Amino acid sequence: MHNLVTAAELEDDAEFDDICIDIKTECSQYGIVKTVIIPRVKEGYPASCEGSVFVEFATEEHARKASEALGGRKFAERTVVVDYVCKMICPIYV
Repeated sequence: MHNLVTAAELEDDAEFDDICIDIKTECSQYGIVKTVIIPRVKEGYPASCEGSVFVEFATEEHARKASEALGGRKFAERTVVVDYVCKMICPIYV
């Protein structure tokens, strides 16, 4: 997701923790959340990644539901943009 958080909101560790919990709680309405990653420059991520939020769901269906529900929503005067990515695991045969 993009446009959900700003770099300034991510600077304070306590606020960052609250944001992570809020996002996981909100996304859990649509299914099981496995991982929430919010890149921060202070943790070694490039500045271009800061402000993005990555949420991994247990199933593709959960991710699709969240993507449909959250895309276009307003959050703090910003419109949330969602890029839905389906992670496929393919076996490698040797």
